[in-house]
Amino acid sequence: SGDVRNAQYTTGFDLCLRRLAALSAVLTDAFVDSEQARRRFTTDARRIMPDGEKRITLDAHPALEDLRKELTRRARDVKDPGSKGGNDTRRVTLHLEIALELSADELVHRLVWGRERSA
Repeated sequence: SGDVRNAQYTTGFDLCLRRLAALSAVLTDAFVDSEQARRRFTTDARRIMPDGEKRITLDAHPALEDLRKELTRRARDVKDPGSKGGNDTRRVTLHLEIALELSADELVHRLVWGRERSA
């Protein structure tokens, strides 16, 4: 009944975090990045990094699913004061450091397919 939006959001977010961890990525910041949020809230108000975290080394994180839950919970809470509910499947931007020297094409390939490009 009705249009289901972001039906695979959780699965996709978890997969993305796992594949970024396989690249030894470090999460340095995270924001709600929808057009509406950018118009209505400051960058600091849109920030969704867990409290006290400046850098999260993904391949050393004990539970990536828990990290995703924390990020999406924080995304849901980026809303006008007094608003009810919230959306935990909002567009987010993750700022990352990846030590591997990869072209943009190779990075996209590894994130999409989960492996190196064959020669």
